[in-house]
Amino acid sequence: RTICCERGAFFSRLGPDGTRKVEFFMVAEDNPDAFLEFFRDDGEDEPLGSYSLDDLLDGYWDGQALSIQLQSPTDEDPKNMEAVPGDFFEALLVLVRAADLKS
Repeated sequence: RTICCERGAFFSRLGPDGTRKVEFFMVAEDNPDAFLEFFRDDGEDEPLGSYSLDDLLDGYWDGQALSIQLQSPTDEDPKNMEAVPGDFFEALLVLVRAADLKS
């Protein structure tokens, strides 16, 4: 596990109501159904929600803009994560690809 994903990072997510929210994201490598969890703050125990490994694998990753756009087959609106810190973005990409190869 990489240090930056183990410690987590703050970046913005487009909420279900269409507003941008800065939240704390952490990787749960051992849980493909909730691979990327997000929290209101870094001291919280319970996540507000999560994205599955499949969601991340099917997403559009923009390395130049450091953003990730996810589209679940059951959702009409894509989920956008923006201003992802570069080291977290790169480490998350590696962890997602490694987890995909294991499965």
